[in-house]
Amino acid sequence: TGKTWFYVTKLTADGSLDSSFGHGGVARVSVGVSGFTPTTITRQTDGKLVIGASFDTPPRSAVVRLNADGSLDRSFGNGGVALPPLLGLVDLALGPRDAIVLSGSTSTASAGTSATRWALAQLTPQGALDESFGQAGIETLPGPATTGVNVAALANGDIVAIGQYIRPVPGGATIVYLTRLLASGAIDLGFNDGVPIMVPPSAFYDLVANPDGSVVLGQA
Repeated sequence: TGKTWFYVTKLTADGSLDSSFGHGGVARVSVGVSGFTPTTITRQTDGKLVIGASFDTPPRSAVVRLNADGSLDRSFGNGGVALPPLLGLVDLALGPRDAIVLSGSTSTASAGTSATRWALAQLTPQGALDESFGQAGIETLPGPATTGVNVAALANGDIVAIGQYIRPVPGGATIVYLTRLLASGAIDLGFNDGVPIMVPPSAFYDLVANPDGSVVLGQA
């Protein structure tokens, strides 16, 4: 029928399928749209699962929330699905009170041309765009990075994010940038004067934000 299904599996502490989740430990979910590719998943304090995804054509994003038993949480967004204004969604993180911070990209226009830019957005716990965040719910970040990669939320609500830019030449290197935002979505001028820090190129990046505000980067 053109629908794209994805599966979420839950295991018990001993590695066996958790029969209380979905059907025999596996939840089968469809948002009714083809081209849906899950990219990231995290767990709320109440056991609900938040899943980020991107659509291929046209490029856009989706966030799905499941109940702790694996069923679609129809109180979230529109019947369990929210469609934030990002062209692609790569990562998400939960802020204080289960606000959902999204990392991806958006399109900007200048002098009659459009460009893809690194951007963050935030949803409320109910799945609505949080218009108190950034510029009406979305913050386009400075620098040449074209898409967000990883994002982490600190205990005070501040956000640490990584974006990347691939040089448009054969074999072009991937340039990675790190920045920090306030809980409001504004650039944190106390972090490198608000200028994203260029990190040495690598094949893979991930980050962890420590309770003291320090950041650990992983690369391979």
